[in-house]
Amino acid sequence: MKKKMFGFIAVMAMVIGFAMPVSAMGGSIVPPSEEANGGSEIFSPAVDSLALPGESVLVESRSLYGSADTKYVSDAYEYTLDKNNNATITAYSGEESSLTIPKTIDGYQVTAIGYGAFRNNTNLTEVTLPDGLVKLDGYAFGGCANLEKVYIPASLQECDEPFLYCESLKTVIFEEGITKVPDDLFSNCTGLTEVVLPDGVKEIGDRAFFECSSLTKINIPKSVI
Repeated sequence: MKKKMFGFIAVMAMVIGFAMPVSAMGGSIVPPSEEANGGSEIFSPAVDSLALPGESVLVESRSLYGSADTKYVSDAYEYTLDKNNNATITAYSGEESSLTIPKTIDGYQVTAIGYGAFRNNTNLTEVTLPDGLVKLDGYAFGGCANLEKVYIPASLQECDEPFLYCESLKTVIFEEGITKVPDDLFSNCTGLTEVVLPDGVKEIGDRAFFECSSLTKINIPKSVI
C-alpha cells in the first residue's frame, strides 16, 4: 500500500508541474539542478514511461520536465532542447530582413534549425547562420522567396535541402575553416549564379549544388580532394 501511495504522489507531482525525476535505484527524488552532477538518467528528453518501486506507471511525455517535444519561446524564436541541452530552432515569428541568428538562446547553444523553421518567410533577404550550428533540416528556409544572401559557418555538417524554392538566392559566403560543403546544402537553388569556396575545403558533398541551373561560376580550391 505504501509503495502504491508513493507512486501515485510522485506521478501527480510531475503532472501538476513540480516534476522531479525519480531515481531507478530506491525511488529517491533528484532535483533538476543535481541532474548534471550524476542524477538519474531516467530524467531525459526521450523518456515516456517511469519505473517506480514495485510497479510501472505510464506517463505522457509532455508531463516530464525537459521532454523532447517540449517547445520554449524566447523573443521571436521557438525552440526545443535535446538530451545535451542543445537548442534546435523550430519556428521564427520576427520580421527582420537582415537576420543574424544567435549562437545561443536562453544560454543554450544553437546546434540545429528544424524542419521548416523559417519557411515561406518573405521578409528575409539576408541570413547569417551561427557558429556552432551543425544541422539544417529539410525546408528550414524553404520558400523564402526574397532571400538573396546566406553566410554559412564552418561548423555546419548535415543538411537536407534546407533552401528549396529560394529562387532569389544568388550569393553564399562560407566561413574560413569549413572543410566540407554538406550534402544537399543548396540543392534546387535555381537562382544561384556564383560560388566561391574558401581555401581548406576538401570535399563537396553529394548534390550540394544539384539542379542549380543558373550556376555558371564556381571557384574550387586546390585543397579539394
